[in-house]
Order: sequence, then C-alpha cells, then structure tokens
Amino acid sequence: MGRSLWIMALVCGWLGVVGIGFGAMVNWENTPGEQGSPPARWPEASRIARTGRATLVIAAHEHCPCTLATLREISKVLRRSPDADVDVWAVIDGSEPSEVADAAAEFPWLHVLRDRDAAELRLFDGLTSGEVSLYGADGALRYHGGVTGSRGREGANPGAAALLSAILKHDGPRAAPVYGCAIQGGA
Repeated sequence: MGRSLWIMALVCGWLGVVGIGFGAMVNWENTPGEQGSPPARWPEASRIARTGRATLVIAAHEHCPCTLATLREISKVLRRSPDADVDVWAVIDGSEPSEVADAAAEFPWLHVLRDRDAAELRLFDGLTSGEVSLYGADGALRYHGGVTGSRGREGANPGAAALLSAILKHDGPRAAPVYGCAIQGGA
C-alpha cells in the first residue's frame, strides 16, 4: 500500500505541475500586449511614401511568430474588401535575417520597411508586434489595435472585424486589443 500511495502522490504532483504550466500558457496567449497611442493624423516625418490611398501600418518584431498570424488575418480582411484602396506596410524592427522578413514575400500586397533605428516605430508608437494603424486617404487615423483574437491565433475575431469595418468606412469599433511580442525598439 505504501508504494502505490507514493506513486499516486507522484502522479498527482506531476498532473498539478502540468496543469499549472498549461494554465500559464493559456493566460499568456490571452493576455494583450501594451498598445501605443499612434498620432491622430499621419506623421509627416514618416519614411513611408503616401500614395493618396488609405495606409495600413503594421508594427512587427522581426522574431515574433505571432506576426505571421497577423499577416494572414490582414490577408483575409483584404480578400473580404476587394475594392479597398489600401497600401499595407510592415515596419519590422531590426535588420537581422528572420522568418518574419522572409515570409513577407508570401504576401504580394505587403510593402516592408526594415526599421533599423526604430524611428518609424516610434512615430507610430508601435509597442507590440501585430499592432496595426489604419490611416484614411485623408491622413486621419481610422483604426488602431490588433487583428488576432490571441497570440498567434488565426480565426474570426473582433479586431479583424473592426479593421474590415474601418476599411469599408462602416460604423463600428475602431480599436481592439493587440496580441504579440513586445517591440524593444518601439516608443
């Protein structure tokens, strides 16, 4: 009896540790990152060339795997708004080779700016990878926030719906939480 109680105690302890770890992981996935406060109007000092169209700026950490989910969600939003006249820019911090920079080629609509000195990220107050800011053709901020429902997760979520609504110029929320890695070079 003594040995079986010992084994049962070990199994219960192991299950407890696994449960705590799983809970921590779920908590991390569902905890929003810090959001910046982008300017209400397009910053004149930006290195991103305006074309007279709406412009979507994505703050991206060069090693954040969550960024790929953000790009895929934006791709879905753009497919749902085929007449949208939007330039999309990923402002990637740093200059190291990375999966995020390499994956940009997967999205033909995406322009990439490698922000080696983080100056562009500071202009848009990008603090978390996946934080997006949509500026209308008039230069006014139309949407700011995330487009995934949790870290690295694709699927229907309030942020993507709000971005779509802003692109289509419909009424609706103009902000949502952002989930991703902190950007060290940001504001």
